[in-house]
Amino acid sequence: MDKEKEILFEDIRPFIRNIRVINSSQISELSVMKSYDNIMIYVNKGNSVVKINDSEYRLGRGSVLMWKHIMPYQHILPEGDVKYIVVNFDYTNDNINISYPLYSENIKNFDSKKIIQDVKIINSTLFNSIIYLNEMQFIEENLWIMKNEFDKKERYFGNKLSGIMIGILSDIARYATDRIVRGNNKVNLVKEVSNYISEHFQEEINNKLIGEKFKFHPNYINSLFKTHTGYSLHQYLIMRRISKAINLLQETNLPISEISGIVGFKSINHFSRFFKKTIGTSPRDFREQSSR
Repeated sequence: MDKEKEILFEDIRPFIRNIRVINSSQISELSVMKSYDNIMIYVNKGNSVVKINDSEYRLGRGSVLMWKHIMPYQHILPEGDVKYIVVNFDYTNDNINISYPLYSENIKNFDSKKIIQDVKIINSTLFNSIIYLNEMQFIEENLWIMKNEFDKKERYFGNKLSGIMIGILSDIARYATDRIVRGNNKVNLVKEVSNYISEHFQEEINNKLIGEKFKFHPNYINSLFKTHTGYSLHQYLIMRRISKAINLLQETNLPISEISGIVGFKSINHFSRFFKKTIGTSPRDFREQSSR
């Protein structure tokens, strides 16, 4: 392994080596493992436990867990049906020539010579350790877009994957920082608004209604929300609806027209247009791809 490389967060150029969906049937209680590159796990469904450096992290729907390749980890048997979206990546594209997946190995068979160069982000220490966050459902759509791009491998897909991953890492950094600033009233307001949208996204919601609910001008809330999350109120509402639609497409046989109404869209055409714009494929094609 080469000497640790120091970079600024602004200089990261993520290289996505692999992104895949793992189900309960593919997860077993393993012996201690190590990865040759960085890992991010997002829990799409269910509950489980991952042990890293002797600390246990309980994961549920919307949980994100990230760790560096030098850290030993172990899966504890999942509790029921579990689905992960797993991303293996580097923070730079220095090793883009190693494009094939480098899967984890038992710590006894781990070859340190194969480790991708370690990177230290000097102005965001958050990424130099273990990241464990809950209620991160708002990044799920971008993860599905990444998987779709990775699977299709169309022209410039690597560039697009890198750009989307920068956005996800930025969301994680912003969300984690906001959690630290617990006394900030603006952060608390954004959290309350996001919770409200998450609980009522199936209803008819608009900026005016949210302004009346929280007793602030809707333009102020929208601007504050976008500053802290990177999304407008409308964009976040659409993302929550698409996220729920993804689960229904994967887990039920409900007609797409019915799913459209359940998640809050007025028409199937409206739903299909936003779904394809967000995920990159139609609801029907997404359901077919997910069932393979």
